[in-house]
Amino acid sequence: MTGKEIARVDWPERNDRYGNLVRQNRNQIGMAYLDGKTPYILACRGTYKLMTVDAWQLKGNKLERAWRWDGDEENPVVRSMGSHNMVCGDVDEDGKDEILLGSCMLDDNGTLLWSTGLGHPDKIYLTDIDPDRPGMEVFLCLEPWHENGRGVCVVDARTGQPVWNIGHKTFHVGDGMVADFDPVHKGLECFASEDRKGGSTDKYLLSADGKPLGKNEEVPSCRNWAWWDGDLLRETFKGDDNRWGASSSSNGRSLSIVKWKGETLTQGIEGDILMIADLYGDWREEIITALPGEIRIYTTNLPAKDRRTTLMQDGIYRSYVAHRSMGYPQAPVPSYYLGE
Repeated sequence: MTGKEIARVDWPERNDRYGNLVRQNRNQIGMAYLDGKTPYILACRGTYKLMTVDAWQLKGNKLERAWRWDGDEENPVVRSMGSHNMVCGDVDEDGKDEILLGSCMLDDNGTLLWSTGLGHPDKIYLTDIDPDRPGMEVFLCLEPWHENGRGVCVVDARTGQPVWNIGHKTFHVGDGMVADFDPVHKGLECFASEDRKGGSTDKYLLSADGKPLGKNEEVPSCRNWAWWDGDLLRETFKGDDNRWGASSSSNGRSLSIVKWKGETLTQGIEGDILMIADLYGDWREEIITALPGEIRIYTTNLPAKDRRTTLMQDGIYRSYVAHRSMGYPQAPVPSYYLGE
C-alpha cells in the first residue's frame, strides 16, 4: 500500500575461489513455493563455475533464510551447470517446487535432486514435451562442445535420466525452443541452433521422441512464439524484411504473427518485445512491447475454438513469465502438453 521497505538481507557474497569475475558471479533471482504454499525468494549467484542459491521466506517483518545450496559442497561437485534462467515447478509430484538451474535440478529442501554433468545450457525448457511419456521432460541446448551426441537432448524432469539426444557432434548450441507448430508430428517439436562461436551455423529440428525432422532452412527461429489464434498450434513472428522469426527486439521494424510456413494472422506489431503471456485469461497470449515513451499490449481478435483455464493458473507457466526479465528471453510454456 505504501511502498515502504519491510525487510532487507544481503545478496549471496561474491566468491574469489576462481577469481572475482562477472562471468563467475552472475546474479539471478527467482521465486518458488518450496513448502507447497508459501512463496520463497531465491537469490542465486553463478553460472559458469561455482553456483550458490539462498532461499528466503518472509516471516512477519523479517526475511529468514530457509537454506543455502552450494554446488561445491555436493558429491560429486556441481560446477558450471548453470543456465541464464531458472524455472521452478513440482517435478516429483510432492506438492512442492523444485528449481531447474540449467543442467541440474534442486529439490525443495536445498539439496541436489539430479545433475546431468553436461555443462552450461543456453536454453532450458521444462514441460510435457512427449505426451506419450509419463511426467515432464527437460529440453537442453548446451554450449559446450559435445562429441557424445548430447549437446541437444531431452532428460526426464524427475530423475535427470536421458530420454534421447541428437546423436551427433555439436559445437556451441546457443538457442532452442519447444513448440507444436506441425500437427503431423505428435508432441512438441524441439529445435535448436548453433551460434557460430564453435564454427557451425547448423540448425536442428527434432520430434518429441527425438526423430530428426529437418535441418537449417527447414528450422524456424527459436525466439518468441505465442498462442494467438483459435487452434492449439503455436505461432511465430516474421519481420518486414521477410526473414523468419524475430529476436526480442524488432529494431524499428513492424512484425507479423504467422503460422509456420503458412498464412499471416496479424500485422503491424511494433516495438521491442518485452513479454509474451496470457494476461487477459482466455488462454491465448498477449504481446507486450516497448516503444519510446510507451508500452503497448497487443491482444488477438481471433475467437478461440474452445474454453480453457488461463495459462497463468499453471505454476510452471507463471514461473517462466516471472523470470522473463532475467537472462535470455524465453517464451513461456506450461507444465502440461498444449498442442494439436
